[in-house]
Amino acid sequence: MLSLENSYNADDLLDGDKKARELSGLDIVEYCIEPKFDGASISLIYEDDILVRGTTRGDGVVGDDITPNTKQIKSIPLSANFF
Repeated sequence: MLSLENSYNADDLLDGDKKARELSGLDIVEYCIEPKFDGASISLIYEDDILVRGTTRGDGVVGDDITPNTKQIKSIPLSANFF
């Protein structure tokens, strides 16, 4: 889970896009942008439409496994039909 860090202008955003494309190996990356709330990032991993892991962003590469805590948050679905 990447972070835009401190982005103050269009050049900073373009640099972030370049970094995302380089790290992912993709030519085009789609983004979902939401307001940032410090300390509230969770990465959710679903396999076969079932929540199997919840992690913190950590340092951007390695985060903490918070799966049991994540499953207690009522607004996070334990299963979802993605396809």
